[in-house]
Amino acid sequence: MNINDGGLNLSVSDDNTMAYLYLPAHPQDNSVGVAAKQVHLSALIADYQGPEIILDFNKEGVAIGIELMLD
Repeated sequence: MNINDGGLNLSVSDDNTMAYLYLPAHPQDNSVGVAAKQVHLSALIADYQGPEIILDFNKEGVAIGIELMLD
């Protein structure tokens, strides 16, 4: 499933266990190396309890996407 409102684009896997939120700065071409840095939310928040959330950044340090992995 894909939802696109022009600025944001949400892609959800067929089994609803993974989602990716494309932020406006994302080139959305799905090429390798688009995310120059990934930061896991659990690395930022001590004792984080929740789904695996990964923040993607481009080489300029701009947030370009958010990946959510649900069990």
